[in-house]
Amino acid sequence: YFLKNDLNFEDKNINVFKVLDGSLNNIDFIRDDYDELLKLTVFVTNLKKIK
Repeated sequence: YFLKNDLNFEDKNINVFKVLDGSLNNIDFIRDDYDELLKLTVFVTNLKKIK
């Protein structure tokens, strides 16, 4: 029982590292998306002000 839990925990850790690694590789893309999102947010906010 304990061994099984430990194995699951290790699997989760490996997945977390994979996700972190993927995130580091994608940081530039995320930054671009964030910029686009900010522009959209400003745009929508301005539209609401016009109404």
